[in-house]
Amino acid sequence: MADNIMLWLYLTLIVIVIWTVESIVDKFVLSHDLKDPTFMVVLFGVVFGVILIGTGLIFGPIIVATKYLLLSLLCGVLYFVGIWFFYYVMEYGEVSRVIPMMSTKPVFVTLMAIFLFGEILSVVNYIGIAAIVFGAIVISYKKVKRNISSKLFYLFAFLSVLIFSIRTILVEYLSNDIAVWSVLFWTGIAILGCGVIVYIFHHPRIHERAQIKGVEIMLVTLTISAIGTVMFFVAIAQGSVSIVTALTSTMPLLVFIFSVLISKYHPNLMHEPLGRKVLMKKVVAIVIILGGTLLVFV
Repeated sequence: MADNIMLWLYLTLIVIVIWTVESIVDKFVLSHDLKDPTFMVVLFGVVFGVILIGTGLIFGPIIVATKYLLLSLLCGVLYFVGIWFFYYVMEYGEVSRVIPMMSTKPVFVTLMAIFLFGEILSVVNYIGIAAIVFGAIVISYKKVKRNISSKLFYLFAFLSVLIFSIRTILVEYLSNDIAVWSVLFWTGIAILGCGVIVYIFHHPRIHERAQIKGVEIMLVTLTISAIGTVMFFVAIAQGSVSIVTALTSTMPLLVFIFSVLISKYHPNLMHEPLGRKVLMKKVVAIVIILGGTLLVFV
């Protein structure tokens, strides 16, 4: 039992680091090279699809009842749509603003777990969830750059969080009845299929805007991120979906540190506001998020 606990905990910590680094690179590539979320999501579909399918084939089994097959495919479609929204808001918002907004995912996952799995939370847990939400709002409140309205920005961010939450709950539900490798395989089939469909309809625009350098960078980071996703799925299957999801909400701390360091020493690569007022607001918000996360575990 202790070995299982350590396994999912280690896997989750590795996933947090992997996804943090990927988020930073995503923002850099979107800003300097690809400048096209549609191309990004096509790359995501191909890389994630191949790796998830390959993992399922290697560890198997992949044959499941029709019900679980369809739900796993739905999981893949949701993942693809959610990442499309995510790439869109990443293009138009600072990375240290977008990622903290993703930290509200434990709220949705926890609420869904209550209704679907009958989980009962304490008052302290609810306070922790409220703190996470409040911290995310504080750190993300600012006018959005470029040609996108604030309402649209927050709408897409919300949809991304909601869709990712539903995907996570689906993985937990499916892994209770079938092997996580089966879930990975059919989820990968759906992701790859979505990527191919988007490419077919958007390939002229993709070819026009894409740059080889950006593609090479993203192929590497997406491959690493896909491996992290496999670990995340296994962690959910081995541990508590609420705890694993809540742990990922600590990502804003690493994103914030990396973004500030890059902005300070390599401003040509990434620019994040470094004024005292802005920094203090983000530090306070991140402390609130982390404090809320700790309360969720009580």
